[in-house]
Amino acid sequence: MNISILGTGQVGATLGKALAAKDYPITYGTRTPDSDRVSDLLADTHPLAQAMSTTDAVAWGDLIIIALGAAAALEVVPTLDLAGKLVADATNNVGWDNGPIMGIETSMGEVLAASQPNAWWVKCFNTMGIEHVLDPQFGDRKAEMLICGDSPEAKAAIGNVCQHLGFVPVDVGSIRYARQLEHLAILWIQMATQAGLGRNFVFGTLRK
Repeated sequence: MNISILGTGQVGATLGKALAAKDYPITYGTRTPDSDRVSDLLADTHPLAQAMSTTDAVAWGDLIIIALGAAAALEVVPTLDLAGKLVADATNNVGWDNGPIMGIETSMGEVLAASQPNAWWVKCFNTMGIEHVLDPQFGDRKAEMLICGDSPEAKAAIGNVCQHLGFVPVDVGSIRYARQLEHLAILWIQMATQAGLGRNFVFGTLRK
Protein backbone atom coordinates (compact mmCIF):
# COMPACT_ATOMS: atom_id res chain seq x y z
CA MET A 1 0.00 0.00 0.00
CA ASN A 2 1.43 3.38 -1.03
CA ILE A 3 0.81 5.98 1.68
CA SER A 4 0.76 9.71 0.97
CA ILE A 5 0.94 12.03 3.95
CA LEU A 6 -0.32 15.56 3.39
CA GLY A 7 1.63 17.76 5.79
CA THR A 8 5.25 17.80 6.91
CA GLY A 9 4.86 19.16 10.43
CA GLN A 10 5.31 17.11 13.59
CA VAL A 11 2.24 14.93 13.00
CA GLY A 12 2.99 14.18 9.36
CA ALA A 13 6.70 13.66 9.93
CA THR A 14 6.16 11.28 12.85
CA LEU A 15 3.56 9.25 10.98
CA GLY A 16 5.87 9.05 7.99
CA LYS A 17 8.78 7.75 10.05
CA ALA A 18 6.60 5.21 11.88
CA LEU A 19 5.01 3.88 8.69
CA ALA A 20 8.28 3.78 6.76
CA ALA A 21 9.79 1.73 9.60
CA LYS A 22 7.07 -0.85 8.87
CA ASP A 23 8.09 -0.89 5.19
CA TYR A 24 5.22 1.18 3.79
CA PRO A 25 6.24 3.28 0.75
CA ILE A 26 5.88 6.92 1.88
CA THR A 27 5.37 10.14 -0.05
CA TYR A 28 4.88 13.53 1.59
CA GLY A 29 2.52 15.96 -0.13
CA THR A 30 3.71 19.52 0.36
CA ARG A 31 3.80 22.94 -1.28
CA THR A 32 7.63 22.91 -1.00
CA PRO A 33 8.84 19.42 -2.02
CA ASP A 34 12.29 20.71 -3.02
CA SER A 35 13.00 22.69 0.16
CA ASP A 36 15.95 21.92 2.43
CA ARG A 37 13.57 21.22 5.31
CA VAL A 38 11.70 18.59 3.33
CA SER A 39 14.99 17.09 2.12
CA ASP A 40 16.06 16.71 5.74
CA LEU A 41 12.71 15.08 6.56
CA LEU A 42 13.12 12.59 3.71
CA ALA A 43 16.57 11.66 4.95
CA ASP A 44 15.15 11.07 8.45
CA THR A 45 12.18 9.06 7.16
CA HIS A 46 13.60 6.43 4.81
CA PRO A 47 16.06 6.29 1.88
CA LEU A 48 13.15 5.61 -0.49
CA ALA A 49 10.76 8.25 0.90
CA GLN A 50 9.62 10.90 -1.58
CA ALA A 51 8.09 14.36 -1.60
CA MET A 52 5.74 15.69 -4.27
CA SER A 53 3.21 18.42 -4.73
CA THR A 54 0.01 17.78 -2.81
CA THR A 55 -1.87 17.02 -6.03
CA ASP A 56 0.73 14.52 -7.24
CA ALA A 57 0.93 12.87 -3.82
CA VAL A 58 -2.84 12.31 -3.80
CA ALA A 59 -2.67 10.70 -7.25
CA TRP A 60 0.23 8.43 -6.14
CA GLY A 61 -1.16 7.21 -2.84
CA ASP A 62 -3.52 4.35 -2.09
CA LEU A 63 -4.03 5.75 1.42
CA ILE A 64 -4.03 9.50 1.97
CA ILE A 65 -3.37 10.73 5.52
CA ILE A 66 -4.47 14.29 6.25
CA ALA A 67 -1.89 15.64 8.70
CA LEU A 68 -2.32 19.34 7.97
CA GLY A 69 -3.11 22.05 10.47
CA ALA A 70 -6.82 22.72 10.81
CA ALA A 71 -6.90 25.94 8.77
CA ALA A 72 -4.81 24.44 5.97
CA ALA A 73 -6.91 21.25 5.91
CA LEU A 74 -10.15 23.21 5.63
CA GLU A 75 -8.69 25.22 2.75
CA VAL A 76 -6.84 22.50 0.84
CA VAL A 77 -8.84 19.28 1.23
CA PRO A 78 -11.98 20.48 -0.65
CA THR A 79 -9.80 21.31 -3.67
CA LEU A 80 -8.27 17.84 -4.05
CA ASP A 81 -9.39 14.91 -6.20
CA LEU A 82 -9.97 12.33 -3.48
CA ALA A 83 -12.76 10.38 -5.21
CA GLY A 84 -12.34 6.67 -4.52
CA LYS A 85 -9.38 7.24 -2.20
CA LEU A 86 -8.98 5.77 1.28
CA VAL A 87 -8.42 8.77 3.56
CA ALA A 88 -7.35 8.90 7.21
CA ASP A 89 -8.07 12.21 8.94
CA ALA A 90 -5.54 12.90 11.70
CA THR A 91 -6.53 16.54 12.23
CA ASN A 92 -7.70 18.39 15.32
CA ASN A 93 -9.03 21.95 15.52
CA VAL A 94 -7.79 23.29 18.86
CA GLY A 95 -8.43 26.73 20.32
CA TRP A 96 -7.28 28.06 23.68
CA ASP A 97 -9.20 29.76 26.50
CA ASN A 98 -7.43 29.13 29.80
CA GLY A 99 -6.92 25.63 28.41
CA PRO A 100 -7.59 23.79 25.16
CA ILE A 101 -11.05 24.08 23.60
CA MET A 102 -12.66 22.86 20.40
CA GLY A 103 -12.15 25.27 17.55
CA ILE A 104 -15.08 23.95 15.52
CA GLU A 105 -18.73 23.30 16.38
CA THR A 106 -18.98 19.82 14.86
CA SER A 107 -15.70 18.12 13.96
CA MET A 108 -12.95 18.26 11.40
CA GLY A 109 -13.76 14.66 10.51
CA GLU A 110 -17.36 15.45 9.58
CA VAL A 111 -16.56 18.70 7.76
CA LEU A 112 -13.71 17.25 5.71
CA ALA A 113 -15.67 14.11 4.85
CA ALA A 114 -18.65 16.21 3.72
CA SER A 115 -16.34 18.21 1.45
CA GLN A 116 -15.20 15.01 -0.31
CA PRO A 117 -18.18 12.61 -0.14
CA ASN A 118 -16.76 10.24 -2.77
CA ALA A 119 -13.71 9.37 -0.66
CA TRP A 120 -13.59 6.65 2.02
CA TRP A 121 -13.02 8.55 5.28
CA VAL A 122 -11.74 7.28 8.60
CA LYS A 123 -10.94 9.43 11.62
CA CYS A 124 -7.68 8.18 13.11
CA PHE A 125 -4.35 9.11 14.77
CA ASN A 126 -5.77 12.10 16.65
CA THR A 127 -6.47 11.12 20.27
CA MET A 128 -2.96 10.95 21.74
CA GLY A 129 0.45 12.56 21.58
CA ILE A 130 1.76 11.75 18.13
CA GLU A 131 5.06 10.47 19.54
CA HIS A 132 3.25 7.34 20.74
CA VAL A 133 2.83 6.27 17.10
CA LEU A 134 6.55 5.45 17.23
CA ASP A 135 6.16 3.32 20.36
CA PRO A 136 2.58 2.24 21.19
CA GLN A 137 3.61 -0.31 23.83
CA PHE A 138 2.64 0.54 27.43
CA GLY A 139 4.05 -2.11 29.71
CA ASP A 140 2.38 -5.38 28.72
CA ARG A 141 -0.44 -3.61 26.85
CA LYS A 142 -0.64 -2.20 23.36
CA ALA A 143 -2.21 1.24 23.05
CA GLU A 144 -5.65 1.35 21.50
CA MET A 145 -6.25 3.45 18.39
CA LEU A 146 -9.81 4.76 18.29
CA ILE A 147 -11.20 5.10 14.77
CA CYS A 148 -14.53 5.96 13.21
CA GLY A 149 -16.03 6.18 9.74
CA ASP A 150 -19.00 5.18 7.63
CA SER A 151 -17.35 2.39 5.61
CA PRO A 152 -16.62 -0.94 7.33
CA GLU A 153 -14.17 -1.79 4.55
CA ALA A 154 -12.28 1.48 4.98
CA LYS A 155 -12.12 1.02 8.74
CA ALA A 156 -10.83 -2.52 8.28
CA ALA A 157 -8.07 -1.29 5.96
CA ILE A 158 -7.04 1.49 8.36
CA GLY A 159 -7.29 -0.96 11.25
CA ASN A 160 -4.76 -3.20 9.52
CA VAL A 161 -2.36 -0.27 9.23
CA CYS A 162 -2.84 0.51 12.93
CA GLN A 163 -2.11 -3.12 13.80
CA HIS A 164 1.10 -3.02 11.76
CA LEU A 165 2.15 0.02 13.79
CA GLY A 166 1.55 -1.94 17.00
CA PHE A 167 -1.87 -0.62 18.04
CA VAL A 168 -5.12 -2.36 18.87
CA PRO A 169 -7.69 -0.65 16.60
CA VAL A 170 -11.05 0.09 18.22
CA ASP A 171 -13.97 0.99 15.94
CA VAL A 172 -16.27 3.44 17.76
CA GLY A 173 -18.84 3.89 14.98
CA SER A 174 -19.75 6.21 12.13
CA ILE A 175 -18.03 9.45 11.14
CA ARG A 176 -20.42 11.45 13.32
CA TYR A 177 -18.41 10.20 16.30
CA ALA A 178 -15.38 12.10 15.01
CA ARG A 179 -16.54 14.94 17.26
CA GLN A 180 -16.20 12.68 20.31
CA LEU A 181 -12.71 11.61 19.23
CA GLU A 182 -11.74 15.24 18.72
CA HIS A 183 -13.14 16.16 22.12
CA LEU A 184 -11.07 13.31 23.52
CA ALA A 185 -8.01 14.92 21.93
CA ILE A 186 -8.88 18.17 23.71
CA LEU A 187 -9.11 16.25 27.00
CA TRP A 188 -5.74 14.59 26.32
CA ILE A 189 -4.12 17.99 25.76
CA GLN A 190 -5.74 19.36 28.92
CA MET A 191 -4.56 16.44 31.01
CA ALA A 192 -1.07 16.47 29.50
CA THR A 193 -0.51 20.20 29.91
CA GLN A 194 -2.84 21.94 32.34
CA ALA A 195 -3.56 19.02 34.70
CA GLY A 196 0.10 18.09 34.92
CA LEU A 197 0.00 14.45 33.80
CA GLY A 198 2.64 14.95 31.13
CA ARG A 199 2.52 13.34 27.71
CA ASN A 200 3.35 9.73 28.56
CA PHE A 201 -0.19 8.33 28.65
CA VAL A 202 -3.00 7.32 26.30
CA PHE A 203 -6.67 6.53 26.75
CA GLY A 204 -7.79 2.91 26.78
CA THR A 205 -10.61 0.59 27.76
CA LEU A 206 -10.61 -1.91 30.60
CA ARG A 207 -12.75 -4.96 29.88
CA LYS A 208 -14.10 -7.80 32.04
